[in-house]
Amino acid sequence: MRIGGHFEFPTNYSKHFASWAILSMLASILLLAGGFLLVQIIAPGKLEWDGKIGITLFTTVPLFVLTILQLARTQQIQRAGYIKDFLAEFRRNDKLYDAYYDLIYSYRDELWEDVKKTAEQLSSKPSLAQRPWFPEFADLNGERQRGSRLYHPAYFQFSLEESRLDGVFDYFNSLGFYLYEGLIRMEDVVSTLGDYIEVLSRRQVVQYYLAALENGPELDERISKGARKPYQHLQYLIERFRNFNKQAYNAKKVAELKEEIRQLQQGH
Repeated sequence: MRIGGHFEFPTNYSKHFASWAILSMLASILLLAGGFLLVQIIAPGKLEWDGKIGITLFTTVPLFVLTILQLARTQQIQRAGYIKDFLAEFRRNDKLYDAYYDLIYSYRDELWEDVKKTAEQLSSKPSLAQRPWFPEFADLNGERQRGSRLYHPAYFQFSLEESRLDGVFDYFNSLGFYLYEGLIRMEDVVSTLGDYIEVLSRRQVVQYYLAALENGPELDERISKGARKPYQHLQYLIERFRNFNKQAYNAKKVAELKEEIRQLQQGH
């Protein structure tokens, strides 16, 4: 099966390994037998059956197929273990989790609106040498300490907030890369980190930051016009997450509609 343009073994491959092995070995034997019969039909007498060679061939090829299947199964198990650990890393890593809470989860949209309005009232945009720039946001930050302050993506370059936020983005960007490469299913992502990605995908400050990064130097003079845009796989993750939720929502509505129709039909 292909996911994101890459081959992936079926999700039940390891669970039903014995069945897959038997079917694959039988298929290889049938292909060998079919090939021999096809040669006899096309060119009668050109290929004679040799018992020793035939037995060796019909034994070696299925065993070779079985070895490949075993290697693939081992690789899949190892990969599944790594992905499981990677997904669990978000909750185990206090620095990563705290950064997410401080800079994304607790940065509600109404707070972002206040920061944005304050920034719009600045008489001049701070230069790159003047950043990070937080003075005008002091009243809004209240008791928030350095590293957890409300920030504006256009003015927080070189700050601890930028460093911590980039750490969170790097994690979810890697997750998006694994999803793109077909190393993990969207169902696994949603069941493990769905609530966190939901907030990440909806926060207006996050959307502003990602959209601004697409414009390169318009946000940050360090990003050249020819550079590869950062966090592309994070944006891919968010897009896939939204589509998955939309499909799940539509499927639920269809199921509810079918149930209503069934009940109406029973009523008549």
